[in-house]
Amino acid sequence: MRRTTTESTLTPEQFNAALADLGWKQTDFARKTGLSLSAVNRWATGLAPAPLWATAYLGAMLDLAALHRKYLAPPPSSSRPLSAAEEAPEAPPARLAHHLENGDEHENDANEP
Repeated sequence: MRRTTTESTLTPEQFNAALADLGWKQTDFARKTGLSLSAVNRWATGLAPAPLWATAYLGAMLDLAALHRKYLAPPPSSSRPLSAAEEAPEAPPARLAHHLENGDEHENDANEP
């Protein structure tokens, strides 16, 4: 028998979609929250409504995943080949380049700021 959900609880479809968006399986959610797999499965199948804290937890995890993608994840790699200019390493800063050209890369220059 399916239990009804309220506006503040997730439907089974929403619960499963949130797990999919995070790349999680029911076992992942159970492990991360310390719950039994059967409890999580009851929410995912609609046999029991997901508690409010689970809605908040999944919302927070989705927000963190979005922030990670926006600010921390490496940019997607391009399928086009890189040009020679893109492959070439950046030139060292002028001060370092000067020391490398003069062969005194290990020398300390006390006169420079």
